[in-house]
Amino acid sequence: MNGEHIPVISRESASIIDGKQNESRDRLFRMGLTTRDGLPDSVGILALCGVFGATLYDDLKTSLNGIELDGLCEGFLFLRDSENASGMLDYLVELYSILGQKLPVQIGWAATNADVLHEFLFLLAQDFEEYLTEDRSLEIFRTARKNDSISVPAD
Repeated sequence: MNGEHIPVISRESASIIDGKQNESRDRLFRMGLTTRDGLPDSVGILALCGVFGATLYDDLKTSLNGIELDGLCEGFLFLRDSENASGMLDYLVELYSILGQKLPVQIGWAATNADVLHEFLFLLAQDFEEYLTEDRSLEIFRTARKNDSISVPAD
């Protein structure tokens, strides 16, 4: 065709891994988490964080007392501060496990792209920090940890 070289791919040269990578890339694009080129799409990742972060936080808040919730979220923030993305993912799996739930499949798909996962986890930690700050419990937890006692700020 007009002197263009068209590569020929035989069945023997196509790999299963390439197929899985393409499947993952295409799915993340359809989910709105990446661009067509496979780069993270911050708008879609932020939406995923909003849905799953708020739901997870509220479920944990309903299931646990305030001190337990603050401690769990503080652990997640510690991992964020140490830039430990793999530890954050393991911790997230544990948070869902505490609720008797499995990691949502959508987050599992996000984990197939390291850049998407990294952005998702760090935005999720930012959301948790905002929720805790709005509830005033992060301040209470940090104060209690420093003083080894619980003090409730006056309204």
